[in-house]
Amino acid sequence: MKKVLLCAVITMAITGCSTPKIRVPVDANKITYYNPVVSTLMNCMPVTSFTVPEQHPNNFESYIKVELFKQGATHYSVHVTDETMKGLPISGEVDAYFCQKKEEDKPVQQPQQTQQVQPQLPVYIINNNNNNNN
Repeated sequence: MKKVLLCAVITMAITGCSTPKIRVPVDANKITYYNPVVSTLMNCMPVTSFTVPEQHPNNFESYIKVELFKQGATHYSVHVTDETMKGLPISGEVDAYFCQKKEEDKPVQQPQQTQQVQPQLPVYIINNNNNNNN
């Protein structure tokens, strides 16, 4: 009996938490939180809103990123509706946004008119004063 209990304790210690981890695609890690600075620097359009079902706190953000990746969103904001005693979110409402960089308004450049330059001839000054003191 002691061997079984020992094996169970070792197995639990090695495997860690029994909650399965949600795998996040590599490109989904580029999805970031939406804030007022993003809205001023980028053109953002709302994509969708959805409810995150009750999750383990370690999987909360991973679940959101996977769902947003499926929807084609680039940014998100979360309205937490339920959290653990430690203040970690476990469920909530998520608003998804698709944001692109703003195109800068480039000033329209007027075509420059080239003036034809005429060659300058040297100017000679001729002193025509006769200094004859008669």
